[in-house]
Amino acid sequence: ALDNLIEVLNFRSKGQATPWTAFPIHKDENLYQKNKHKIGSVGDDVAAVIESLQPYHRGDQYVLHPLWILHELWNLDKHRQPTLVVTVAQTIKIGVQWRATSGTATMSNPHVIAPDFFPFEDGAEVCRVLIERRSPNAEVQMEATYTLHVAFGKDQPAALHVITPVLEQCITYVAQTLTRFAKFF
Repeated sequence: ALDNLIEVLNFRSKGQATPWTAFPIHKDENLYQKNKHKIGSVGDDVAAVIESLQPYHRGDQYVLHPLWILHELWNLDKHRQPTLVVTVAQTIKIGVQWRATSGTATMSNPHVIAPDFFPFEDGAEVCRVLIERRSPNAEVQMEATYTLHVAFGKDQPAALHVITPVLEQCITYVAQTLTRFAKFF
């Protein structure tokens, strides 16, 4: 949508299509300055809005800028590299109860080991509960409740962030960005 916006603004400005225009998205001001020619002849007022939207304005936090995330996802998709995902256990609740099957039973309190992130694949370990059973006549019952989400992988845009809210944020940001250009039509 943003590349199309630049093309339409160029058409309005020059009365004809301009080849190779694009909405530049950069993490570094020097790269932006080097590539801002891609916006073509949109006019200084439009160019100022485009520059103000650049992820580099966030400094080291550019990686969480919605335009940067979209830019990186788009590049991954164009080059056919699948977006790797992990599963995120947002809420883990584990209840352990034990009772003696005969006589008395003693057990230690359970120790729960649950990674924050784990591979999104069959057989992935989502949790491990360690219980020291101090008597052979104990019966153990466990109940676990999980809220699981899918997140971007460690080496992906928005690394280890849950996918749905990130994409919703990107969509909202692009929609708001497009409205900033309405005054130029």
